[in-house]
This record gives sequence, structure tokens and C-alpha cells, in this order.
Amino acid sequence: MDRIKPFKGIRPIKALVEKVAVFPNNLLNEEERREEAKRNPYSFAHVVKPRIDFPDSESKTDPALFDHAKKYFQKLLKEKILQRDSHECFYIYRQMLNGRSQTGVVAFYHVSEYWKGNIKKHELTREEKEIENVEHMMTTGISGNPIFLAYNPVNEIDTLVNEVKATVPEYHFVSDFDVFHSMWVVSNSKHVERFKLLFNEKVKTSYIADGHHRAASASRVSKLLAEANPKHKGDEAYNYLLTCLFPSNQLKIYDY
Repeated sequence: MDRIKPFKGIRPIKALVEKVAVFPNNLLNEEERREEAKRNPYSFAHVVKPRIDFPDSESKTDPALFDHAKKYFQKLLKEKILQRDSHECFYIYRQMLNGRSQTGVVAFYHVSEYWKGNIKKHELTREEKEIENVEHMMTTGISGNPIFLAYNPVNEIDTLVNEVKATVPEYHFVSDFDVFHSMWVVSNSKHVERFKLLFNEKVKTSYIADGHHRAASASRVSKLLAEANPKHKGDEAYNYLLTCLFPSNQLKIYDY
């Protein structure tokens, strides 16, 4: 069984990617975030941050929040704002800011690697935040925010990534603070198999740079769904974490 593998991603149509995409913005307060989302019905924030549509809600785990997120996600699918890829793919994601860039590979990563300690942690998590995430995932059936992982650089992977990046990206746009975002869909069978081979042979450990709560929550969801499935085999989608793997030599650590 592959530890790291491609998957059939659900992603926005090219014409609306800038409106769908959600990025952290610590400069906005809660009310400003709500107003921003209200002006943009396509924003995925309505799915991953449903409280923005419930200004009077005091509970972070109100079932109405997660039911709203589920219905909003289904609405975006029905209106074909989001579409699922027909084949299993890897996805190359690049961020550029002030002349420097970092490029990661979005992939499924088997949850057993997290339990074994091969996906390494350095932070503690809060139970209430995990519960909130678990309820969201169990209700919506999606994992909408990848776990940011770092791995020791592998020359062969770098070469393959650069080969893909030499082609025209599926998405390329600028978000707030002049951050450039580009994404390539790796659907070519030879490239897919090569990425899968290299990651499974060369990347034995990785490190959570961001997403400790997402990882802990997804692992709990995996256990819950496995226990509820009498035909559980271990290769179902719920056994995998949604991750974006970056070579560590491209990352820069900032003060928080």
C-alpha cells in the first residue's frame, strides 16, 4: 500500500479560482471577515469557516454550522463552481512573494504514518479545536485545508517538479499582499507514477510546519470511519491525510 499517493481532487473552475480561494488574513477582525465573505458568495470560507455566516452564534460546535457548511459545499458542486478531477492526480503548488518562492506537492499521505511518528509533530493541540474540526469533517465529508509538511530535499523530486513547472499552470493569480499563487495538475500517467515512486522510496519522514490540529483531527476521523465500516480495508480515502509537502530548503521561518 502506498504511503503517499495521488487523489481525485475537487477544485474550482479556472475562471473563479481567485474568488473561491481562501487565505489566512490576520489583519482582518471577525466582522471584517464576515463582510468580505458576504460580498463573495463563491468564497470557500463559507464552507471551511461557516461561523462567518452566523454572526450571533456563540458556539463553535453548533450542528447548524456544520450542516450549513455541508449544504454550501454541495451548492458549489451543483453550480459547477467546484469540480472533481476524473483521474487521480498530484498537484504542484507554488507561492511567490518578494522574489522568493516555495513549491510543494499536494498529495494523500497515509494516516498510519502519523500514528507511527513518521509525520513528526512539535506542538500540542487543544481538545476543543480538535472536536470542532472532527465535527466539521464528519458532517461535510471533506478535508478542505491541507496539512503543511516539510521533508528533506530530494534532487529527483526537485527535477520532476521543475519539469512540470516548465509547462503552463492551471491556475496563476495574485492574492492580498502581492502573493502570487500557481498550481499545476499532474495528470500525466508517467509523471504520476514517477512522483508516487519517488515519494514512497525517498521520503520516509516529514515534519508538520503548520496544521497540527488538522492532522490530529483527521486522524480521529479516520479511526471513527474505520470503526463504522465493517468492510474496512485500509486503503479507503478516509485513511489518508490531505497534505502539501514542501522541501525544507525552500522554507523560511518567521517570528510569530
